[in-house]
Amino acid sequence: MFFHLFFILYGFLGISACGLGRAYAVSDSHLQAARQAIVAIHATDQFDVFLPRTMLELKNELLRKDPNQEKMISQTVEEQAMRLVSRRANLEKEVTRIYAMHFTESELNDITKFYSSSVGKKLLEGGPKAMADSVDAFDIWRRGIAQDLAGNVSRELDEKLKINIKKK
Repeated sequence: MFFHLFFILYGFLGISACGLGRAYAVSDSHLQAARQAIVAIHATDQFDVFLPRTMLELKNELLRKDPNQEKMISQTVEEQAMRLVSRRANLEKEVTRIYAMHFTESELNDITKFYSSSVGKKLLEGGPKAMADSVDAFDIWRRGIAQDLAGNVSRELDEKLKINIKKK
């Protein structure tokens, strides 16, 4: 079991190191283009909830164990969380490198240009709702297709069975 875990960890570190090595090979202008693109598409905004949620979960866990220390626990968790806020920049740098690895500098500039436009901004705002509505439409369509398929197959099989019974 230990060796299995060791090889998984070693493989992960090896893959990460290879990925980072390639990421450092890109030019400064490429990294800048990637940074501008991730800002334009709000690529890391979804991660902003992590620290506050983790902080709240830790507070709740500690308060369940010792509810009489609410003030001290809350203050300590908040202080320690604030000390970690600056590490958010590390995530931004890593995501910037990831985007630089996956897109050319020209592509990143085009992404930034589009998502900085009024249409791109509207897509960012309205896209999630449009996708949710599309999924709802798919569910309705899917149920109708499944129902029609089952009904059509049932009728067809009934017809075929009647024909087979008459032949006998």
